[in-house]
Amino acid sequence: MWEGTEGDQLLTNEQTTENQEYTKGELQPKQCRDGPFAFLFYGHLAAIAFLCVKYIPEVESPEVESGDIDLGNVDLKSISTMVLVAAAAGFVASLCGLAMIMACAKTIIHLSLVFSIISSIAVVVIAIASGNILSSIVAVLMLVLTTCYYCAVKDRIPFAAANLNTATTAVKENLFGLLASTVFFDLLGFLYSVAWGLGYMGIFAEWGCFSESNVCETDGIRGAVIFFLLLAMFWTSQVFMNLGAVTNAGTVGSWWFNPEDSGSCGSGIRGAFSRAMTTSFGSICFGSLLVAIIEALKTMVQNERAQSDGPDILLCIVQCILQCLEDILEYFNKWAMVYVGLYGYGYIEAGKNVITLFKARGWTTVITEDLGSRAISFLAFILSLVVGCAGLVIKMIDQDLFLPYWAAYLTCFIISYIVILVMFGVVDSALNTVIVLYAEAPSEFQANHPELSEEMREEWLKVYPDL
Repeated sequence: MWEGTEGDQLLTNEQTTENQEYTKGELQPKQCRDGPFAFLFYGHLAAIAFLCVKYIPEVESPEVESGDIDLGNVDLKSISTMVLVAAAAGFVASLCGLAMIMACAKTIIHLSLVFSIISSIAVVVIAIASGNILSSIVAVLMLVLTTCYYCAVKDRIPFAAANLNTATTAVKENLFGLLASTVFFDLLGFLYSVAWGLGYMGIFAEWGCFSESNVCETDGIRGAVIFFLLLAMFWTSQVFMNLGAVTNAGTVGSWWFNPEDSGSCGSGIRGAFSRAMTTSFGSICFGSLLVAIIEALKTMVQNERAQSDGPDILLCIVQCILQCLEDILEYFNKWAMVYVGLYGYGYIEAGKNVITLFKARGWTTVITEDLGSRAISFLAFILSLVVGCAGLVIKMIDQDLFLPYWAAYLTCFIISYIVILVMFGVVDSALNTVIVLYAEAPSEFQANHPELSEEMREEWLKVYPDL
């Protein structure tokens, strides 16, 4: 599909040192990578299916005495209308958001940073008003750090905006294909979560945890079962999330190298989706499992801390260590999955290659800045605040709706926020891919997308003239 060219030394070949050997990525032969982890994932699905079939029948609906809940006041038709309106409005808002990013990315990034400062000021005011000295000191310290961060990165906003504009353009060219794949993976994750939750409750019902005695022993073998269930849930969630990330990376890579393959049903999105579901599936399962193990262990430790009679310093230290390990693995996974999606490398090789790329280019500082992702989250929040007003309109039209005004607004806000985050998550994933590709293949970008390339190059030289 695409291969390296000598012209890719455009940016910073001079910065590559002898001890940082780097070879440009190439599309790998079509063969399964990290296959054992794919089979292990399929085996875990079979185990979860067995548990669901065996234990879901144990779940019984609790008897509800008459008068406890007045279902006559619940208008399911009105609730359904509100959910559909909020979801549709969220989708339209996400499309408007894409247009806003392309039109004024710099302003959005700037506002997201200013919003952080304003939020910090509000926290300081609340802390001082509460009279808590320690909270006030911490709040002031956070305000100082937030302000210093803004001053440190404000000159880099134009380059971050150019990155964001490029990522949004790539998503727009493959919009409905990327959206369809993202919704597909999210739907699979939702169905799995429902089945897992029912099976989890069935196992606890079998153990007598919902009996009148309310005594539930979770030591020994039962503790191992709980750990496996938590691991299964976190693993599957990570797999579906990374399937979307790998599909997005492959699609953006196709747009970068072969723009003629772009389109909602083009060969770019089809090929990326196919590779994610087949040859790269084992690599996705491998990286997802590492994070899931840490998440499951952290959840077990948190549960132990919650059940302990007093503060446990040892458990606190263990939880902090696990949190640090989780952050490191998630950071590594973010870039490794981009390389998996672009070229089809195995998980370990992909992670090693992409980190070597950034070191060779001198980009270790560039990738630690998260201005684009911050702006995306900020815009999603603001748009959801606006869409939440749809709930107020519905309540004004239907005065008989059992929800109060604040609940109607909150319902529309939450639903629209989820929808917008799903859409903007595609942009965030594309943004990571753009950063990797600009470090690795700027000459192809110049050849296939000259206007975007010139914009990024111009802003790059302003911010990083020595790189």
